[in-house]
Amino acid sequence: MDIGKQNKIVGNINSRTILNEDLFFRYLSAADPFDDPKCKNCKILPFCEGGCPIKRIYNEYNSAKTETCSIYKENIIDFLKLHYESKNI
Repeated sequence: MDIGKQNKIVGNINSRTILNEDLFFRYLSAADPFDDPKCKNCKILPFCEGGCPIKRIYNEYNSAKTETCSIYKENIIDFLKLHYESKNI
């Protein structure tokens, strides 16, 4: 979601330099679902991968209140059926 936004540039892949350490470390650490009590108690973690990491970061640093859960959470049975059917065609 942040690709192409000038104020979200964290570094340069060619020079291997970090241009915005605060944001870089925020991206690395603030999106960890294993630090979220709601996620740690959820039965579909790690299958869901913790949902949307950028929403998790926005919630933490911008006082947002967006849902971070993956669509898998409410539709796990349907996704498992589709996965099973796709493997058994």
